[in-house]
Amino acid sequence: ERMETPSVDWTWFEVVGVVGDTRYYGLGSESKPEIYVAHSQVPRNYMSIAIRTAADPAALTSTIRREVLAQDQAQPAHTVVPMEDLVADSIASERFYALLLSVFAAVALVLSAVGVYGVLSYWVNQRTHEIGIRIALGADRAAVVGLVIRRGMGLAILGAAVGLGGAFGVTRVLDSVLFDVEATDPLTFAAVAGLLLSTAFVACWLPAFRASRLDPVGALRE
Repeated sequence: ERMETPSVDWTWFEVVGVVGDTRYYGLGSESKPEIYVAHSQVPRNYMSIAIRTAADPAALTSTIRREVLAQDQAQPAHTVVPMEDLVADSIASERFYALLLSVFAAVALVLSAVGVYGVLSYWVNQRTHEIGIRIALGADRAAVVGLVIRRGMGLAILGAAVGLGGAFGVTRVLDSVLFDVEATDPLTFAAVAGLLLSTAFVACWLPAFRASRLDPVGALRE
């Protein structure tokens, strides 16, 4: 089978194999048709060589340069870098944005936990007399903990639902900085929601535990 290459006029090449899709210009680029040709058939003034090794690539730099110069003294190997570095450089900006978003997300998570804790602590302080009466009348301390946690987790679940709805609305913006992950990946959304609810539970448990340890006599006296 033969095919015509549009980049070379009046030249035909025999197809000897087919390779998989390649993102030649970086992980963020789309896969486009590529043709690999022999240098002897289409000579150019530059060449890239890929070398696979089980050893440390950095340790082979001098050997590669020496072998290239042995073939042609006028053709130095001016750039020798590991493939991992090339891939890392191609997504450097995306990685920076991801790190920045991660920092903001961590700050938002801490603020949400502090906010839930603060609201519940205020709520417990406002209802100190009520909780004291409940305990004085025989309410189990576990029931008091459950009361506070139900109140806080109800707000947390409502907030998580609203947050997930907003996240679905900005998936098109995030799609440009994701690789091999769908913007609406259900596992990611479930993991984030679980993390937020777990954080909220911890923030709820602290004031709930404190409320369960109230002295009913002291609460009524105050």
